Amino acid sequence: MERVSHLEQARAQADQEAAWNLTPAERQAIQELSQNLPLLWGAPTTTNQERKRLLRIAIESVQLDGMSKAGEIDVQIRWRSGVLTNFAVKRATPGEASLKTPREAVAKIHEMAGQHSYGDIADRLNDAGYRTAFGRPFTHQHVGYICRRDGVVPNRERTRAERCLPKT
Repeated sequence: MERVSHLEQARAQADQEAAWNLTPAERQAIQELSQNLPLLWGAPTTTNQERKRLLRIAIESVQLDGMSKAGEIDVQIRWRSGVLTNFAVKRATPGEASLKTPREAVAKIHEMAGQHSYGDIADRLNDAGYRTAFGRPFTHQHVGYICRRDGVVPNRERTRAERCLPKT
């Protein structure tokens, strides 16, 4: 019991020391600074490290609830001023942030699939400066994969060998 009493006194003392006892002049200075906060935040001289420090000073706690709503995470920010900010963030879906072939290149593949072989399409994409999701030149295999994945029917007049073999 003596130990509990000692810990309670220590906590009360720590809470008292942590309390902000501001003078009217300090409160006025903080009020003026808060009016300039957006300017300070956006200043080119303000580093990301300083922005993080400002947030740590301004935020008391953050609570996340990812269970209540499917596909969303509810966020509650408790600011040191006592104000609560609530909002929801869309939960990322699997593969959403993965590398993807540029949409324009996929559209070109879809356009050309009926008239050209996979190798011809790859050559045209490469000549136009398009690259795969990994930044590499297109090959007939990559074009074929996209056509099969998207259900695009290739030019049936060419033989399978012509569509699948690289140009020599």
